[in-house]
Amino acid sequence: PVVIPEPVKVVIPEPVPEVIPEPVPEVIPEPVPEVIPEPVPEVIPEPVPVVIPEPVPEVFPEPVPEVIPDPIPVVIPDPVAEVIPDLVPEVMPDPIPAMNSDLAPEVTPDLLPEVTPEPVPVVIPAPVAEVIPAQVPEVIPDPEIVESPVTDLTPQPEPVGIQPSDITDIIVLTGQANAAAIQTDVDPAIDTGNEGLFAFNEDGQWRVADLKQNWDGRLPSNFSSVVDGREPYNNLAFHVGKSLVEQSDRVVGIIMITAVGEGISHWDFNSTFYKEMRNKVNSALAQLPQKAAVDAMIWMQGESDWLAEGSADQGATGFTSTDSDFYRNYYPNKLNQLILNLRSEPWYGPAAQFICGETKKAELNPHLMSLNGDGDDRTSCASASDLPTHDPFENHFSADGLRTLGGRIADLYSSADQ
Repeated sequence: PVVIPEPVKVVIPEPVPEVIPEPVPEVIPEPVPEVIPEPVPEVIPEPVPVVIPEPVPEVFPEPVPEVIPDPIPVVIPDPVAEVIPDLVPEVMPDPIPAMNSDLAPEVTPDLLPEVTPEPVPVVIPAPVAEVIPAQVPEVIPDPEIVESPVTDLTPQPEPVGIQPSDITDIIVLTGQANAAAIQTDVDPAIDTGNEGLFAFNEDGQWRVADLKQNWDGRLPSNFSSVVDGREPYNNLAFHVGKSLVEQSDRVVGIIMITAVGEGISHWDFNSTFYKEMRNKVNSALAQLPQKAAVDAMIWMQGESDWLAEGSADQGATGFTSTDSDFYRNYYPNKLNQLILNLRSEPWYGPAAQFICGETKKAELNPHLMSLNGDGDDRTSCASASDLPTHDPFENHFSADGLRTLGGRIADLYSSADQ
């Protein structure tokens, strides 16, 4: 069966009546009366009376009675008695022009106001009568007559041998142990000096070079100069100078200052050692008026730095990091800076040569030998890696090695001036 649902009744809600709110009466606030403050009467301060201090009477010192009486009796009488008699015979060698031109305008106006006129006729005629007959034949002689007796009375002695004043070339030697020639020997038969070779000694004098002299106070090598029987060390600069003298008419002077065991930083500009080197060279030049600067520096250094890159020297300077380009090229950078520093010195100058010798440290030698190809005709390096040594580490040249190296450096020095 089909169930038919009952229809749903729709409930229509009754309309809600609209509630209209009663209007709220507007409350108008009562106006607040404006309060006008009473004016504050202005207080005018009474004027402060200005107190005018009474002027302090100025006190005037009385210097007059103290200063005036002293100078009058002291100053006036002295110059009259002292000046007049001394100047007459000295200032007036020729009485005729002196009385008319020189002394008349100077003596008369100054002395007449202070000196009474009586001494004037007394002073003037006296020297005239004495000077005229005696001075005329002596003061105005024929020049030829004056020169001949002077030449005869003071003959100039002929110089004996070659003197330091004849030095033409000055060479400075600096560096480490090979510059000092530590523990090398001397052969009296071949290590002889030459009268044209001088060395600046530690006593501050230029002397004909002798290997027994003390040229460098830092070295024990020349104790032979004060200890009998002690043999001296040999010397590289000695053989450089000797070779130059023997192959030319040069007169060579050697200045030596070394720093054994030191790296190149020891020669930094204005370091303690650099100043000592400068002072020693200037002291040597001061005795040679004919020389204003040295002619060459021989550089024998590098064993303490020895590395191709960086430096083995614990005192290396000038870099901020071991990873920097400066440190990787440490030795050539420092060497070039040293040369520039030297050329800024008046005692060295831009014309001086800088000549080095190779070391026995193969790693460093390319930096030294590069001076031969740097385009600078005043820098060079002598080969030395083939020369004999005398120590078990083969770092230090023997006497034979120094003699050979001295000749090679002399050849480089001479060729640069051709």
